[in-house]
Amino acid sequence: MLGWRQAVTNAGSDPKRLGQLRRLILHHARYFRMSDALEKDTRASTFSDNVVISTPTEERYQHFLQVLGMIQLSSACGGFLLRGGITIGDIVHDGEAVFGPALIRAYDLERLHAQYPRVILDPEAIADFGKLPAVVVEEKGSYFIDPFHAGFIEWLSSLQKADAVSDFIEAGIPAPTGLMRRMWDDNVLKAVLHILKQQIREPIEDKDWDKVAWLYDRIAGRLGVPPARSYPRARPRDLVE
Repeated sequence: MLGWRQAVTNAGSDPKRLGQLRRLILHHARYFRMSDALEKDTRASTFSDNVVISTPTEERYQHFLQVLGMIQLSSACGGFLLRGGITIGDIVHDGEAVFGPALIRAYDLERLHAQYPRVILDPEAIADFGKLPAVVVEEKGSYFIDPFHAGFIEWLSSLQKADAVSDFIEAGIPAPTGLMRRMWDDNVLKAVLHILKQQIREPIEDKDWDKVAWLYDRIAGRLGVPPARSYPRARPRDLVE
């Protein structure tokens, strides 16, 4: 989760803010556990802002990736951007420990290849994923989850109809509650862009600004609004000469 360290610092000892951060890292696991399509053997562990989620390979990959897209979208609406890696391989994951070559590979994908706030798929395992859902895009040889477009939001909106609970379960998506209930209108991308605009106008380091601006520009291009560089930069005090 990008910006986690600053969020923890800002929270201090405020129980309300700390509770919000706790819920943020736990909602990943809770979304999956609410989904009958993935609930049975899906496991999740957290350490600070790192979340490890594993599921047996016989489970349906499309549902797994769609839920991750939903998590990215809801986290962005809460002001947090996610970066990660997905692979297929061996892992030991129980209630007390998580380790294995697949975890190392996923960590390397996140650290070395994701770069921006996106969840990237292992290029060496693409064939093993089978048919990829529309939430996965390919750009310059990289496959990653991209829920920040009208097609994905329209798909989510199509699930919100009368007696749609069974449709949510079948799609591997939890029924909308809380924040997710407010995400079904056409203004989702505008809402996310507004949050990102606030972030790029804050005094942040260049490397952090580049990450936020990358996502901002993707959404801005889809909405037909000016890119991040059209706004004046506010730099940290230690960078001012």
